[in-house]
Amino acid sequence: MSVVSPDELAIHAEFNSPPSPLYILFRMPYNGGRMRIAIVGSRGFHHLHKVRNYIATIPTGATVVSGSNAIGVNECALTEASRKGLTAKAITPDFKKHGKRTSVEHMNEILRNSEHVVVFWDGKSTGSKLFIDMARCAGKSIQIIR
Repeated sequence: MSVVSPDELAIHAEFNSPPSPLYILFRMPYNGGRMRIAIVGSRGFHHLHKVRNYIATIPTGATVVSGSNAIGVNECALTEASRKGLTAKAITPDFKKHGKRTSVEHMNEILRNSEHVVVFWDGKSTGSKLFIDMARCAGKSIQIIR
């Protein structure tokens, strides 16, 4: 899988603008024309206009994947994706099946269902930090937006 290099992300971060989804689409391997983007974030991330603005740049035909259990970024991403006419896939955590490992298994399921990851992070959330680390270990292309 082709990933956006840290150098390329650093160039964009320097100008405080992450690579656009369209840029990433052309860096992805062909998967039937459907880019799957995981959009997640900290519950403490209150700049939801950044989520809406990001969703507005996603090309038609893409799928937005997010967790269905959290208000804030996840809920906003799924709502805006549906409003734009994109496929919105909500991954629901299974507390009965996974017990104490539910959070990690939920994150793994989101990662398995996406090629690119966008994390709207407040810089404090340990859950979002864990997701970022897991995405990196999985070799996903990743954007962190603060």
